[in-house]
Amino acid sequence: MSQDINLELSRTATIDLVAYRADKRFRIFSWASSLLIGTIAGQAFFGSAPLAFAHRIFLGVTIVVLAGLSLIWLRLNRRTLAGALQHLAQLETKMRVVRPESAPEPNSIYELAIAILGLLALGMTFFSR
Repeated sequence: MSQDINLELSRTATIDLVAYRADKRFRIFSWASSLLIGTIAGQAFFGSAPLAFAHRIFLGVTIVVLAGLSLIWLRLNRRTLAGALQHLAQLETKMRVVRPESAPEPNSIYELAIAILGLLALGMTFFSR
């Protein structure tokens, strides 16, 4: 009886962790992509006024840091989410819980989008007028 309660508590905690990590991945992606899109839009809007070389370097380093840190955060959260989903599947197997559909493995589409936006922002910084 107590083992069933422990399994149920562990399952509930794991479901909460899965929901938290999935939401955190989206918030990181949303935050980083908004900043990168804003950078791209700002450069397109103010494209008629070329940036000084020092400003281009500063903006380029800022873009690399922003994209790099968000890629690291997204990757760590994806790995944690995948581990939590695997643990949840093991718990549900022990408890003989049958889900109508299994949760999909987290993919790397957020990382790909951030990498593309980062490269586009860098291209706009260094190869525009």
